[in-house]
Amino acid sequence: MKKRIINIILLLMILAGCFLISLHFWNIYQYNKAIEENERIKDTFYQAMGENASSEIEIPADESEEKPQNWGIREEYLTLLDENPDTVGWIKIEDTTIDLPVVQGKDNVFYLKHAYSGVWSATGTIFMDYRNDLQDDNNILVYGHTIRANNMFSELNHYVDTATGQEYYESHPEIIFNTLYQDNIYDIFSIYIVDLKKETYYIYPNYEGEAFETYLADIRSRSIIDSDLTITQADQMLTLVTCYPPLDDARVIVHAVKQ
Repeated sequence: MKKRIINIILLLMILAGCFLISLHFWNIYQYNKAIEENERIKDTFYQAMGENASSEIEIPADESEEKPQNWGIREEYLTLLDENPDTVGWIKIEDTTIDLPVVQGKDNVFYLKHAYSGVWSATGTIFMDYRNDLQDDNNILVYGHTIRANNMFSELNHYVDTATGQEYYESHPEIIFNTLYQDNIYDIFSIYIVDLKKETYYIYPNYEGEAFETYLADIRSRSIIDSDLTITQADQMLTLVTCYPPLDDARVIVHAVKQ
């Protein structure tokens, strides 16, 4: 009887080991597929950009009246929009692997586990908060995973490295976030880590009046970098959010202001 129990335990351990090994290789497969898809999308986008660098298309009058005159959808985005109508732009930090499309879903859940093509993927997609309005809001929120090195928003973690973070910030002080309508550059002014096991922390897409002043003071006080940039309620901020793997439930948050 004892021998039988031991054999059952050994069998269960073998099965558990096989499952963990299979899961490991499945995650590697998912990661590699995500890299391949990102490269494909990047090639498609930059090829279209080269062919249509200065082109814009007309949008219906009832829509254009709600946007500034220079808010015409650029032709280089048409191929991306055909593939995924949720596309809102492209984000890039020079000399990093952050050079990716940005989407906006109907919630902040779907693109956590779905690739740009819409298929299930553990690496997800870079996405803008579903509540955000690019024209009206003064805090554009963009999220991305940190699952493995050099994937999605993983390189944001370099900004909070205790030894080299300040140097990394000085070498990468800008974020390019080009939308369907405009090219934009944002200057980074605040970087910090939030440990969600120690505090409840919310970020909203728009701040007004005293709420803006309180928010700005808070994110400046949290920052691990020094910046003397002046920010007002009329400015548009860009906030990037990703995981901080050294802690179980923490986030790296990077704030920048539009030039």
